[in-house]
Amino acid sequence: MKKPTIFLVPQGGLANRMRSILSAYQLAREIGSRLEVVWFKDKGLNAGFHDLFLPVKAEGFHLRDACGLDFLRLQLPKGRNLHLTRLVQKGRFDVCLYETCTPVAGTPEELKAQLQGRQVYWATCYAHQAYPADMAARFFRPLPAIEKKVEQFSAQLGPVSMGVHIRRTDNAQAIEHSPIRLFFDRIDSFLAHQPEGCIFLATDDQDTKKAMRQRYGQQLVCAPQPASRKTLSGVVDGLVDMLTLARCGQILGSWYSSFSELAAQIGGVPLEIVKKES
Repeated sequence: MKKPTIFLVPQGGLANRMRSILSAYQLAREIGSRLEVVWFKDKGLNAGFHDLFLPVKAEGFHLRDACGLDFLRLQLPKGRNLHLTRLVQKGRFDVCLYETCTPVAGTPEELKAQLQGRQVYWATCYAHQAYPADMAARFFRPLPAIEKKVEQFSAQLGPVSMGVHIRRTDNAQAIEHSPIRLFFDRIDSFLAHQPEGCIFLATDDQDTKKAMRQRYGQQLVCAPQPASRKTLSGVVDGLVDMLTLARCGQILGSWYSSFSELAAQIGGVPLEIVKKES
């Protein structure tokens, strides 16, 4: 008899994929299932897992970058494949969950009951199950070349640093609820108490970089090139930003963005989400 297995196809950007893997692995352990992760390159993230990270070693866990047959059997059903993979998945799996915009309803315990003992297909960008914070650093170890870039950035931070993640572009929630003026207020307060402090900025918006440079000058460290999910180099730059944030003494993060959350977990550092009062 086949061991119950969850076939996870993580969706979205880098941080969303990372948290969905961690959450699904914790859930799989609690219900006695294996977790098989199949990582697709797509417009949401044009990089393979092994372009970024070392192999993960964990009991009951296997992760691979998608191969030819995976595109016929396990790719998320969508217009480009005429939704034909849905027919294959419905015939092969006991449970199929497609979470691209909306998470499944119900409590974590109800979800466990639905998946336990079954063969599951799960495409998601969400985290349904809490997991140990130190799991992120154990699972996601960057390739040596990426680690070297992180070391180079981190060397510029000095002994007292604040990491700042300002999410923009397509994240309407972050734009609305985490305006730049609130980041200015918190950074100004930090520098008033730590005049020699350094600010590391991670953002996907060049106008935000310009505004921060004008305000903080030489005390600001950030990547000069625009962030991008469309190229491997752009995704690598995003990972370098995340891992550099993880080395700061504290992090200010944007509302409704998992990027700073993952950075704080990897570094084991305090995280404050900057948000307007309701």
